[in-house]
Amino acid sequence: MAKKLSAYNKFVKRYAKKGFSMAKIADLWRKSGKGKFKSKLPKTTKRRASTTRKKIIRRRKTMPKRKYTKRRRSNPMGSYSKSNIAGGALMASVAPKLLPQVASYLPLAALLPKAPTALKVMGWTLASKIISDRYLGR
Repeated sequence: MAKKLSAYNKFVKRYAKKGFSMAKIADLWRKSGKGKFKSKLPKTTKRRASTTRKKIIRRRKTMPKRKYTKRRRSNPMGSYSKSNIAGGALMASVAPKLLPQVASYLPLAALLPKAPTALKVMGWTLASKIISDRYLGR
């Protein structure tokens, strides 16, 4: 059930139909004594279209507010992209030379749950190399 229009809303409706701007309507409303008594207001007759073009300012319509839903964002370091695989392969070839003391522990990096994909690829590569050297390359 729709609410009854207030005196101000009726006033605005009447003058807006005739082409008055909101600033002009508000000024007229103030001059009218806020609807308590009739005053000398301009007639609401149809106005002629002027020859000069007016700047039209459109009111931005906003979307209704929606409930916030948490969206899962994919981790760019968690994808098996070419760059992550290439980075892991590069780290597998360089890391044992730079860190010979911890080279035997580097494959354990693949077991870390939140490790970046490149680090996991490095761990898998080193683990497969160790297994192939120790057990298959006899």
